[in-house]
Amino acid sequence: MTDEYLERAREICERFETVVNSGDEVKEWSNYNYEFHKALYASANMPETME
Repeated sequence: MTDEYLERAREICERFETVVNSGDEVKEWSNYNYEFHKALYASANMPETME
């Protein structure tokens, strides 16, 4: 995993933690979760993990 992919995942995770801890954007929580995992899987170059 490159630093770029790791930083992207870290940024998403931090935003997700902020909204979860504040109780805001409940309807968006699954989107943050998806984006976080997408960032991790992208670096693995395994597109089937996102199907």
